[in-house]
Amino acid sequence: MPRWTASENCRRKHSRSKTRSWRLDAISYEAAVASGKFGVMKDASPDPALRNAANEAVKAPFLLVVGVDYRDDVYQALKTFAATKPRLEGEQSRLVSETCGDYRRAGLDLPPGSRQRIET
Repeated sequence: MPRWTASENCRRKHSRSKTRSWRLDAISYEAAVASGKFGVMKDASPDPALRNAANEAVKAPFLLVVGVDYRDDVYQALKTFAATKPRLEGEQSRLVSETCGDYRRAGLDLPPGSRQRIET
């Protein structure tokens, strides 16, 4: 039996998923893994140039995830999907519900003027 890394297991699990919400969760997971690796290099490398490069690189995955949190098109697609009342069970149902809640808390249900204040 092959041994996969946690990242590969996550990717395999999410690639079979029926919901886009699972794929968004996989993106966040991959970004967290990358950020963690850069964080270790930033904190532990004896090479100052590598520490500085890792310090800059650790920001990119974070910005990716934050950018996904404010994507109106993604929220509208997920909201439309949730409105169809799909037959989801367990963690799939919870993930869709929580992801929709995350988007609402990020202000995507607000009018554009109010939303702009939250994003900045």
